[in-house]
Amino acid sequence: MEDKQKQQLVRLAKNGNKQALEQLFLMEKEYLYKMAYLYMKNKEDALDVVQDCIVRCVVSIETLRDIRYFRTWITRILIRCAQDEWRRKQRYQNVTERENIAENIADAEPVSREGMGTAIPESLPKMKTTV
Repeated sequence: MEDKQKQQLVRLAKNGNKQALEQLFLMEKEYLYKMAYLYMKNKEDALDVVQDCIVRCVVSIETLRDIRYFRTWITRILIRCAQDEWRRKQRYQNVTERENIAENIADAEPVSREGMGTAIPESLPKMKTTV
């Protein structure tokens, strides 16, 4: 599609034409998926990022300042969505790791005081030589 036709679609979408916006997303869907996949490294997360990006674009299409930069605008939104998804996954992973550590501590066998008394003095000379 020519740039003039694409700019006309962007102009219409910015003015509230849902069919024009849908047409733009159909034109950009392969590009958006490839970009999201580069960031997320798996299909499911990439599709989630594209979906989030489209929702944000629909909500904020009126913030697009220059219709010539639609692809740049949507790419920046996609990158932010990918970063948000990555952070969300990191938080979830950290919480899961903490839960696993807490479970391991709860399941651990208690150590007798005698065992602790011999383990600590034996490790002191090793610590002094490594420092």
